[in-house]
Amino acid sequence: MRSPVLFAVLAAFILDPAGFTGSRAGENGGHNGRFVIWAHSDIQPRKESERKDYEAVISDVAVNFSGTGITIVAGDIVQNKKGKDDGAYEWFLEARKAAGISCWYEIAGNHDARNIPAFSLYLKKPIYYSVTFGNVTMLFISDEDGRLHTKISDATFRWWEKKVIENQDRIIITVSHAPPAQSGLVPIPTFGTMSISDSRRFINVLQKYRVDLWLCGHLHIPSSWGFNENRVKYMNNVQFVNVSRIRRDRGLHSESRFIYLEKNSNVMIVRTRDHNLKVFVPGREIKLELKSPFIYDGSAPEIHLPEK
Repeated sequence: MRSPVLFAVLAAFILDPAGFTGSRAGENGGHNGRFVIWAHSDIQPRKESERKDYEAVISDVAVNFSGTGITIVAGDIVQNKKGKDDGAYEWFLEARKAAGISCWYEIAGNHDARNIPAFSLYLKKPIYYSVTFGNVTMLFISDEDGRLHTKISDATFRWWEKKVIENQDRIIITVSHAPPAQSGLVPIPTFGTMSISDSRRFINVLQKYRVDLWLCGHLHIPSSWGFNENRVKYMNNVQFVNVSRIRRDRGLHSESRFIYLEKNSNVMIVRTRDHNLKVFVPGREIKLELKSPFIYDGSAPEIHLPEK
């Protein structure tokens, strides 16, 4: 039986199908054979000053990363206190225009999931969907119940598993809000609510099939603490990366990740950006060997909605 939340989101698609075609990435996304992805999460401003923090991040990106092809937001766009819409989505959609990136792909985090109808109304994305460009397939899976852990339904899991199996000849990136408990990001046994519920389902698949990169947020851990990236050999060398966080909790700097793919190269580079210092964090660069070289003809990314 399919989730009633999924039916509600798909109904929104029917009412406004133009909103779900996905924005075009434009020419800069693949400039000189390089494709750049900006990945961030956990914006969730609680007051006006925290909105300004994100606007400062957007300014850094606009000035220094004009060649970025697409943006990934791995959840918690809004704080959503008690599930009320306080205008944060409208602010977010307006603020992000200044980045100069036309193609944005988001998932719901636990805070967004407190009001899924608002998430789908403003962002026009389903609970799960895929995006392709070149020989890359990105799989987006949202939180579905608004609690601290990330709840992913069996329907969403089965869709993800099917896509992973079908796309083994392609570079696969998964995006979720929290990571699987076995990812090695943060001491999960200590912070059990900071992972995907029943994540063993995903691990069983990863042990049989290759996923190149798994991006998540939710943890709010600065890069200086560690626990933010881990490659797991027994899961076919999947690279887990925490992209968060934008919100400056306890005065810490806003951080995010930039991912670089070079045409005809089988090396992906992931860098950590300190947006307050406007520099990449030294010693945090990841060089990931892909199972196949990146192939790209300059075409815009395409969004694929779940089958009815």
